[in-house]
Amino acid sequence: MGSGCLTLFGLPFAAVGVFMTAWMWRDLIESRTILSTWTVVPAVIETAELERGSTSKGGTTYKAVGTFSYVYDGRTYQSERVSLSDGSDNVGHFQQRLHREMKSALRSGRTLDCRVNPDDPVQAVLNAEWRPEMALFRAVFGVVFGGVGLSILAGGVFSYSSGRRERRLKAMHPGQPWMWREAWQSPVLEARLGGYMITAVVVLIWINVSTWPLWSAVRTAWAAEGAFKWLLSGALALVAVASAVCVRVIIHARKYRGARLELGSLPLRPGAPVEARLYLPQTLPLGAVLKLALLSERSVTTGSGKQRRTTRTTLWSHEQEQPGPLAPWQEVVFRCRLPDDAEETVLETPENGVAWRFEARAKVPGVDLKLDFELPVFRGPKNA
Repeated sequence: MGSGCLTLFGLPFAAVGVFMTAWMWRDLIESRTILSTWTVVPAVIETAELERGSTSKGGTTYKAVGTFSYVYDGRTYQSERVSLSDGSDNVGHFQQRLHREMKSALRSGRTLDCRVNPDDPVQAVLNAEWRPEMALFRAVFGVVFGGVGLSILAGGVFSYSSGRRERRLKAMHPGQPWMWREAWQSPVLEARLGGYMITAVVVLIWINVSTWPLWSAVRTAWAAEGAFKWLLSGALALVAVASAVCVRVIIHARKYRGARLELGSLPLRPGAPVEARLYLPQTLPLGAVLKLALLSERSVTTGSGKQRRTTRTTLWSHEQEQPGPLAPWQEVVFRCRLPDDAEETVLETPENGVAWRFEARAKVPGVDLKLDFELPVFRGPKNA
């Protein structure tokens, strides 16, 4: 039920994002096709008007409309397509500027250049200009709505898949919650970085697909007057930062893939000693310090909607440091004793419950080490 609702919730966001991105690319491809392959002929402006509309928030939208005639291969044609934009908008001053050009040509009797499809002369457009300010507007929707929607859909698929496995394990091991997670079936825990890498790759591809055409508009924007160049530069700077973050996640996942934590047995028990052995696939250089910690954390979520808040409180922790250098796959031993009154793992949701986690951190050249292993802590068997 939860996975299905999550998927249904994400679908509209994903649809809006994909639609806006496709619309942006369609305009760019159509503009470049027309400018490179259609024939330029003089057009006589016959009518020119500026239609005004209103937005839901009380703003005013504009649309340049009119008719023009042109001669191609000795025949006269008429068209009403004055631009690639089909609707009205208030993004920039394109519509007002186009109307002024048409009105001026109409009053003076001069002609304007139009583009005619040589394969079908009935098709013509007066202004085939690609609008980077409109592309930026659509890219914002594409990145935000598409990113959120696709992430929710991916989360729904993952939640459904992991939920099925967890339900199967619960049925197989009633009264043994330390057997309800697939990762806890063995006392050898592997760093699960594949999901993070796949997510980072998808996000990296999506944000660049949604914004790539904007890079071609940077030179034009900086050559023109107005604030659009700052908006475009700010948006592309955010894209560059987000891309860099995704690349770091991918590099981290590839660099530390295969890292593992070996424990004597699972679950861990309050009051019992813990001996864990960590193995890393990369060298820890001289001067670097590997910081290890075993901790428990309580998560409590209150409120709903915009008032929803999750508070995390550390209940207990034990830390240990291991200075470098360390060779790849060199054993690092971590020892401690859990307190007698340690709270057991509470498997509710990530927003509510008690979780035990083993952390490994180190600042190293390139991408820093950051690994987390979730551990089960229970006092012993329970009745089903």
